[in-house]
Amino acid sequence: MLDLLRDTFQHGQIVSPLLALLSAFALGVAFGAVPTGTAEAFALAAGVVNPPMLRVPLIVVYTAGHIIGKLLWYWFGTHSERFRNPRIRQMIARAKELLAKNRHVGNGLLFTSSFASLPPFLPMVVASGVARVPIATFLVVSFVGRLLRFGAVAAFPALIRFVT
Repeated sequence: MLDLLRDTFQHGQIVSPLLALLSAFALGVAFGAVPTGTAEAFALAAGVVNPPMLRVPLIVVYTAGHIIGKLLWYWFGTHSERFRNPRIRQMIARAKELLAKNRHVGNGLLFTSSFASLPPFLPMVVASGVARVPIATFLVVSFVGRLLRFGAVAAFPALIRFVT
C-alpha cells in the first residue's frame, strides 16, 4: 500500500488512492450515523476496486468511519432520558428492551450483532450506550465485528468470479 501511495506521489496522481481512502472514511461515517441500510453496498463495491491492493485498506478505513458514525447512536443511549423525538424514543425503547432480555451475554451479543446483525446492530449500539458499556470495549468489539462483516461482503465478488 505504501508503494502504491509513493508511486502516485511520483507520477502526480495523488488524487486517486488518497481520495478513495478519504471518501471511504467519509461514507463510513455517514452510513454509520444515518441508518439507511446501505452500509454493505459500499463494501460490495470495494470488492471490485482496482488496483486490488487498495481493497483491504478501503474496507478498514470504511469500517473505522462506520464505527465513528455509530458513536452518535451510542451517545443517544447514554443520554436516553433527554430525547423527546418519537422516532429516537422508539429506538431507545427497543434498545432497552434488547438490553433487558440479553444483559448477561454482553460483548458476545455486541459482536454477534455487529457481525451478523442478529439482533439488529443499531439498537445494540444504543443499548451499549444505555448500559454504559466502556467506550473502548464498544469500539473494539464493534470494529472487529463490522470489519469481518464488510470484509466478507467485499470478498463476495471474488468468490463469484472464482466459482464461475
